[in-house]
Amino acid sequence: GLDVLVHNFEYLFQGIYSENKKLLLEFRRWLRSDGAELCQRDENNVTIPGQLSFDRHNLSYERLLVVAHEERAYFASLLYVFGALVNGVGVTVACRNESAFHFWTTLNRYFVTQGISKENFNVWFSSEAHLKKVLLFSHLDMVLVDANLERVLDYKNYLSANDLYARNFKSVLSPFDAPAIGQFRSFLLSFVKVRSFAINTMRHGAPLELGQSHD
Repeated sequence: GLDVLVHNFEYLFQGIYSENKKLLLEFRRWLRSDGAELCQRDENNVTIPGQLSFDRHNLSYERLLVVAHEERAYFASLLYVFGALVNGVGVTVACRNESAFHFWTTLNRYFVTQGISKENFNVWFSSEAHLKKVLLFSHLDMVLVDANLERVLDYKNYLSANDLYARNFKSVLSPFDAPAIGQFRSFLLSFVKVRSFAINTMRHGAPLELGQSHD
């Protein structure tokens, strides 16, 4: 999907967005060299004598809802969506106007033609009333608001004010509190339930010598 997006970047982002295309190319290179395996391997945590301490990244959230208002998505919003898809998180985009719908259906087509399931990445047009019901009563883990700051705050305030009625707590993401654009790792880890482990390697004050047998 990223390959097709790179090829059609100028069509989707009409205007002066060459810097974003460079970042997209960097993101694709990072995924191919290191990023795709980030969530499949353990990483060492704090070094503690007598312990193996590490983080595990192989458990992800289930679903991300994108609330789309912008004619062309913020680049940070795109990186969030790519990070979700790489982690196997299902992405649903609720578009609030025709311009946003055109942008996201075009992007969705690029990915679907390259083999991603429509169940994992789908786009629909939503009324405000229906969207508010979805935000409260659907079992969503995370909501990404691709909109200006005023609208982002409106959605956050709506969820906060109706927290008692919501089916579950939802994390709200936006381009305004996103990681720095070049911090690709952070965008991927936004959708990971990081679990930390500490394994004692000492027995009665002496090393267990894991992996070795004694006669």
